Amino acid sequence: MFYYGYPVSSTTGLPMEKLKDFTDKVFPLLDERSCTLYKSERRTRYTLNGTFALGASGCARRARPEGCWMNKIDLDVASRHWAVNPLAGPVVLVTTVNAHGWVNIAPKSWVSFVSGNPFRLVLGCHREHHTAINLFANGECVLNLPSDDTVQKVWNAQTPLPPAPDEPQARGFATIPAMKVKPPRLVECRAHMECLMENVLTFGDELAFILKVTAASVDESVFDADDPMVDLRPMFYVSPSTFGVIERGRRV
Repeated sequence: MFYYGYPVSSTTGLPMEKLKDFTDKVFPLLDERSCTLYKSERRTRYTLNGTFALGASGCARRARPEGCWMNKIDLDVASRHWAVNPLAGPVVLVTTVNAHGWVNIAPKSWVSFVSGNPFRLVLGCHREHHTAINLFANGECVLNLPSDDTVQKVWNAQTPLPPAPDEPQARGFATIPAMKVKPPRLVECRAHMECLMENVLTFGDELAFILKVTAASVDESVFDADDPMVDLRPMFYVSPSTFGVIERGRRV
C-alpha cells in the first residue's frame, strides 16, 4: 500500500518512530510530541502523535485513540452549495394552502428539531417561495416525510408551478385531511408532522420559521416494525442531484 508515494503497512499500522523516515520526507516539521500543522491554500494537514492505520480504500485513517494523518480540505463558507455536504438535511415535502385553499407542495431540507415538550422545528425557506407566502397568510403547514421510492416525484416537485386547485394531482400525489391543520397530508409519505408557525427569523431573503408540532402520524407498518427505518427509509439532501437514505437503524 502507498500513501503520498511511500509504502505504508496495511496491517495494524506502525508506531510513529518506525515511520519517522516517511514522515520526514513528507513533513519536515513533524514534531512527535505534539500536533504539527501544514497549511496550503485549500488543504490543511494535521499530524497527530500515534500510529498509522489504512482504511479499505488505502487512505490513511485515524487509528483511535492514538491518531494518524488527517487531511482537511477547506470549504467555501460563502458558497450556497458545497461539493461535500457535511450536514445533510432530511428531505420533507411541505404542504401549505393559500387564500383560496389551494394546496402547494414544496421539497425542503433545511429542517431540524429545536425543542421538545412540545416539539418545535425550524424550517428554512426563501421569502419568495409559496411555502413562505402561505405560512405568512395562515400560519399552518404539514411536513410530510417521503421515502426513497418517491424520489423522482420529490425531485420534480422542486420545479415551481403556478398556484392551482389541483397541484397535488398534477405532481402525482394523493392527499388525506390532516388532524389539526388545513393543509393536507400526502398519502405517499409515511410520516407527517402538522405544524403552526410561532415565530420567524429573517436573514436577508432567507427565513427561519419556528414551527410548533400540533399533531404527528406515521403509517401503521412503520409503527409496528421492529426497525421503523426499514420501512420509513427517510431521504437526506446531499447536493442538487444527490440524496442519501437511512435503510436501517443500528443500536449502540
